[in-house]
Amino acid sequence: MTILFTGLDPTAFRSFGTLIHRPALQQVPDPRHFRRLPGILDRLRTGLYDGLLFTSKQAVPAFLDAVSAHHLPSRLHFAAEGHQTRRALNRRGVSKVWDAEVDSLGADFVVDRHWLLLPGTHAPGPLRRSWLEAGATLTELPLHRLRTHPTLGATLPEHDAVYFVSPSGVRAWHQVYGDAGFRKPLFTIGAAVSDTVLELTGRPSDIWLPPHLQSTIPTLSPEAQK
Repeated sequence: MTILFTGLDPTAFRSFGTLIHRPALQQVPDPRHFRRLPGILDRLRTGLYDGLLFTSKQAVPAFLDAVSAHHLPSRLHFAAEGHQTRRALNRRGVSKVWDAEVDSLGADFVVDRHWLLLPGTHAPGPLRRSWLEAGATLTELPLHRLRTHPTLGATLPEHDAVYFVSPSGVRAWHQVYGDAGFRKPLFTIGAAVSDTVLELTGRPSDIWLPPHLQSTIPTLSPEAQK
């Protein structure tokens, strides 16, 4: 099966079949938030933040490269959402990385603690909400934003299915290709993405998790094959 993969990074999805990378979106630096870095560094040095909370592997190099000329306090805790984010921190020399789930981390690290939240390009809604409900204070620093990929609109190669990983990617794809870009079987990474496909096109899609989340190979539902 040949799949058009519309996300930013197809690395974790290679076992799905033959992937053709056709990103709907492009990650670019957000200068508004880069301008906040000097103040953030001052607050890190003075002890305002108890730790750094990374919710995406893309956030790891974005932040650590941006502060590479500065020494981060050794007392800072590091927490990561997902094993890919944890591995990205490990590769950068951070050996002690806590699981970002509140229940795993424990109240002592969350309640009345102030963490710097470093998301990727997609909002960390559920995780952010769980931390705030548990009593944490979060300062969010999204160093990148998404925009429509400049190659979007090129003639699509022959393919058997299309895979979407975000609602914003679905919207960008639909804006450029219209319903014609959704005629083949459709796969998504989760319910929010499938809901966006259905809202824009009226077409169902099947949720297919990448191997590190679920190792099953999908079977197209009869509706998705129509």
